[in-house]
Amino acid sequence: MTGFYEDMQATATGLIAEFGMALYLLRQAGEPDPIEGEVSGAGESALATRGVFLSRTVGMVRESLAEGAERMAVIDASVAPRLNDRLRQGTDVFKLVRIDEIKPAELPLAYILHVAR
Repeated sequence: MTGFYEDMQATATGLIAEFGMALYLLRQAGEPDPIEGEVSGAGESALATRGVFLSRTVGMVRESLAEGAERMAVIDASVAPRLNDRLRQGTDVFKLVRIDEIKPAELPLAYILHVAR
């Protein structure tokens, strides 16, 4: 069954590559503090990925706004996002409010990011 999910991942990655845009996950260097959630250390790396911003349904808007999210983006599975990352699209930078993983088996296909400015 692994081949099936690898094919699904390749299809998702291919569609996002074709129809998506360059996005970057901005990640602080260092280890997150388990209590505060803040990252100690200096420096930030920009991890390249591709993604698309979604048009949201009424249900999605209600759920996301309750969590403080303004937009939703789907990114490929090349980089696993972390909640303390930020998402950059051009000059716009968003904080991650929530991460949903599209993972029908043990292989992630893509990630849905709920983001806010």
